[in-house]
Amino acid sequence: MENPPVFSTSYFFQGNVSVQTVLAKEDPCCIRHSHEFFEIAYVCEGEGIHYIEEERFNVVQGDLFFIPVGVVHCFQPRDLTGIQPLRILNCLYKAELVGFPSNSIPSPLSQFFCQVADYHLEKKWRAYHDQSGEIVRLFQVLHTEGQTSACMSDNSLIRYGTLIHLIKILIETKDRRAILTFKKEDCPIHGIIHHMSNNCQNSMSLHEVSQSIAVSPRHFQRLFKLQTGCTYVKMLQKIRIRNICLFLKYTNLTIQSIALLVGIQDMKYFYRLFAERVGITPGTYRSRYREKNMPSEEDWELA
Repeated sequence: MENPPVFSTSYFFQGNVSVQTVLAKEDPCCIRHSHEFFEIAYVCEGEGIHYIEEERFNVVQGDLFFIPVGVVHCFQPRDLTGIQPLRILNCLYKAELVGFPSNSIPSPLSQFFCQVADYHLEKKWRAYHDQSGEIVRLFQVLHTEGQTSACMSDNSLIRYGTLIHLIKILIETKDRRAILTFKKEDCPIHGIIHHMSNNCQNSMSLHEVSQSIAVSPRHFQRLFKLQTGCTYVKMLQKIRIRNICLFLKYTNLTIQSIALLVGIQDMKYFYRLFAERVGITPGTYRSRYREKNMPSEEDWELA
């Protein structure tokens, strides 16, 4: 996908809220995207692959990533059948939250807040691992605070203070991306699904995709079904629906434009496919999800 979707601040932050947590169950049909806000993503369950910029990394429980504004990435579970899920607890916060007026803060706090501002201004993503359990504790505090209605405002000093504590730990911790290795040949089907998800408007034929990993079409179909639990054609339909849902929620593109982006020229087929898989029309889906106050874990899963 030449222009990955950008997740907007307005969808994830309601009212005056500047810090939010979202629990996401990652789908095998991962779609590369970026954000208008900062994200700290913590792997709280399962194993998988993190596609970030032009690199790929294995991830396990306890890994976390600092993801600046504009960095393109996505997660994909190791298990492509959905039996062993990959869940990511995301701490999201607005970019303006780190524009601290350091000249008005007495030293040594001013020095610390300058460090925080510099950390974000570098616009460099970083990888870490929670060795002590302190990071997961902070994430639990943030998530618990965010679930209570009394904390749905910027008046939550606990949430703000917890975020600052979390950032302080990251600043003082060594970036470990160099030791997170990924070998493409170990997981060819993962790479194929990732390519399908991000290029479904120019999807490859069964013959072309089997050639890409040097196996026969028949052997590829067996391998694909074994690892995913579904056929190549069914997965392509699933990916198209996933893309449609994301574009409906996060963009103002017309429904016809979305159909073309996912490789569907026939609008009658487009509406029929969406209704069969999701149960409602694309227009109703867009309206319903934009009326919600915050996305739930279910919103991140394929309907």
